Amino acid sequence: MKFSKQLLFLIVFAITIKTSFAQLKNGPTIDSAAPQIFIKESLDKKFVPDILKNKTIVIDFWATWCAPCIAGFPHFNELADKFANNNNIVFATMTDENRDKVELFFKRTQKSLKGLKLLDDSVKTMHGFSIVTIPQSVVVDNNGIVRWKGNTSDLSENIIDSISKKIPLNKINSTAKSNPYIAPDVQKFTNTAKFLIEFNKSSDTSKIDNASGGWGNLGDDFVQINYNRTTIAQFLAKFLGQAPERFIITNEQKGNFKIDIRFSPHGILDSSYANKFVENRPNLNILIYMLSKAFKFNFTVKKEKVSGYNLILIDSVKLKQFETIHSNSERGAVNHASESDAVNGLVEFANRSLQDITISLENYLKKPIQNSLTNNKHYDFTLNVTDIDNANKQLAKYGLQLKETNDTLFEMNYLDFK
Repeated sequence: MKFSKQLLFLIVFAITIKTSFAQLKNGPTIDSAAPQIFIKESLDKKFVPDILKNKTIVIDFWATWCAPCIAGFPHFNELADKFANNNNIVFATMTDENRDKVELFFKRTQKSLKGLKLLDDSVKTMHGFSIVTIPQSVVVDNNGIVRWKGNTSDLSENIIDSISKKIPLNKINSTAKSNPYIAPDVQKFTNTAKFLIEFNKSSDTSKIDNASGGWGNLGDDFVQINYNRTTIAQFLAKFLGQAPERFIITNEQKGNFKIDIRFSPHGILDSSYANKFVENRPNLNILIYMLSKAFKFNFTVKKEKVSGYNLILIDSVKLKQFETIHSNSERGAVNHASESDAVNGLVEFANRSLQDITISLENYLKKPIQNSLTNNKHYDFTLNVTDIDNANKQLAKYGLQLKETNDTLFEMNYLDFK
């Protein structure tokens, strides 16, 4: 696909569609009867099925490959501790993985998870509650009625306390959100469009760093980006996974503004852009090219020797111990490589390559970092990303280190605003 001159000058191509949203009808709704909870086994020696009978049940669905789930353990544990003396409330977690994998996970990570640790590899319970994304929690009252369902991070002490005291749902300060539903005719129309792209100068002119948004990936490239209140340099640093120090801006006054971006290609737009700026990322390269035309700047990448860090191996035996426990032949293993947001300075990595981990470290630590290892294996790590020293303390556990360097070639990005 070649871009016409008209398209290059008509960068703003927006499709505005009114969509309706409603709660998906699959599975139980709030205030309806809960499905049966199937339990194949429990990691708890004293577990008996009757322990759930006539109790308010707080159940968190998770998996060992789900980094956000693991990052949420402290929040779930805190809630369990607050109700530890309430015999009418039972906290439980459930995964659809087998016992050997779950026990190995806890053995090598030494993670603590409160409540009953339930296993159901038949997936009947998850299907019964229509759990399609995790982490996800459900609260069932002592009459077997679903009273709350949502992301585990949204579950609060107030919600659980109110449900246990029979306070009506509309009086509970719940942050649970319904699942969005896009009308089929609208979805059919949007699926036929080759791409949607929209750039606007943001109405936010403040100096505050308040950029936010989301994105989806196709391998290492992007299939959807919706990002707001970002400078162009900040946006490129985020989506190239590089430290701000790698971006050198000329005529900074001309480029000192914020933009809003919507970009939704369907598949790879043009393979000829595969290596225009960044290797093997044609969609991102097209987006950079269009940004440069819309906001009048030249973007070039040069390799230069600058002060930074190399990720190096110091103990191969330690590193091997933390190779991912998720085989590529397993259900969901490849598609569910994941990384959490930083929670109290800690980031969870599940089934991630050293290159992926290096990119994330650079993004959090704001220093140029390069992976010096050719290892293509995937790993499960917990890393402190508050600063270089704390990162190195935890990297040592995995046989790795960030070593300072002054003579390594790093890719430096130049933005020359006209």
